[in-house]
Amino acid sequence: MRRIILSALLLMVLFNGSALGASASYRCVIDQVGINYSGVVRVQLTALNGAFDNIWFDCNQDQSKEMLAILLTGSANNMVVRIWADPQSPEPKIINLFILP
Repeated sequence: MRRIILSALLLMVLFNGSALGASASYRCVIDQVGINYSGVVRVQLTALNGAFDNIWFDCNQDQSKEMLAILLTGSANNMVVRIWADPQSPEPKIINLFILP
């Protein structure tokens, strides 16, 4: 029993608590992109499948420059992006981000 509890705690630490979250993949259009007062890259997205509209997401700070470049490219060219995130989270964060052809 102790081993199971330790394994569950390890998974939660490794996945920042997202092991129990509702993270999923979404195809989105970019509504707005910017950087907030504390330097966090933020993007407002709308899911093409109607799962959410105009939700603000924070980008991973370890990859903020790369994500900002992808988002600005996608926004300037009216491209669709694919994200991996939990839009129902109190502070939604993008885990993965890709421009789709």
